[in-house]
Amino acid sequence: MEANGFLKDLIKEFDDAKGWVGFDRKDDFRYGRDLSSEIAALLFKAIFKAAQVNTKEFRMWDVQRNTVWALTENLGVRDTEVMKMVRRKLRRMIWDEVVRMDDFPNYKGAAYIRFCLNVLGFYDESVHRNDTLERDSWPLAKVVGGWVKKNYQTIAISHPPVAEAMLPANIEYDRDAQTLVRTHDDTLTGVPRLKTFTLDPPRDSA
Repeated sequence: MEANGFLKDLIKEFDDAKGWVGFDRKDDFRYGRDLSSEIAALLFKAIFKAAQVNTKEFRMWDVQRNTVWALTENLGVRDTEVMKMVRRKLRRMIWDEVVRMDDFPNYKGAAYIRFCLNVLGFYDESVHRNDTLERDSWPLAKVVGGWVKKNYQTIAISHPPVAEAMLPANIEYDRDAQTLVRTHDDTLTGVPRLKTFTLDPPRDSA
């Protein structure tokens, strides 16, 4: 957790110094040089690397959620202006990568979807919008979930390997039921818990 501590200290120093935080809708923030753009870009790269850990073992959750995504939610600095901007820019960067899949399904976009499905789960309004810890995650969970719902089965037909790469190891595609099924091991009962996510029918390629 050294990176978490370093980021927290950096943000606190910047916030105490009243560092400038701003965003112009016309800006291409991918090339910004302010602190929020630099941190967002680093986290964006870290998420892609973390998404390569794809296993049913706890290690996937530990790397993706507890190590990488936790950097965006450090309770000591999450409400600073710079971290609010970091999360805003990071959400946009991830979403831009996802919507590129509309024109060209690819493994990079699939990796970001895989990360979001594992860390954010299937979008559930009663959970994401009412949990204070999820208040900055639900917009991304909602749009990614909506995109997956609309497009997964179409890509499963047109680009099967890419569709498979979109799923973390704990989620399977049930073609007959037209759903995604997430399995969560329950160590107390020994009985896996299942959660399903209904998909839209595939679109006609014509």
